[in-house]
Amino acid sequence: MKNQRHEIFEYANNRGFRVDEFIEIEISSRKDGKARGIDGLLERLKADDVLIVSELSRIGRSVVEVITIIDGIIRKQVRSVAIKQNFDIQGNHDIQSKVSLTIFALLAELERDLVSERTRRALAAKKA
Repeated sequence: MKNQRHEIFEYANNRGFRVDEFIEIEISSRKDGKARGIDGLLERLKADDVLIVSELSRIGRSVVEVITIIDGIIRKQVRSVAIKQNFDIQGNHDIQSKVSLTIFALLAELERDLVSERTRRALAAKKA
């Protein structure tokens, strides 16, 4: 979390943004949006806000979830930035943005799955 905050502060400072607030949400496939805090985040965002995340995988656990959440953010006219993917949607949802979002979300999900699999294998090997 500390590295993510640093990355977001650095990004914001380099682009002249002021970070008003950090909102921490829990990304868990076992909890719904309300329990994780994502619903509360979406309710608080308003037109002309900028949501900055270190990477798309911080928004949701699956491609469908990320796309659904970003779509809701766009509908609210909120700018969405994912630093790692160099992804920046400024309130419009054209076909190019949709394709990019889908690809980036898929890659983030695959990366998370690969890391999880490597961790499981390493723990199994250590246990053996």
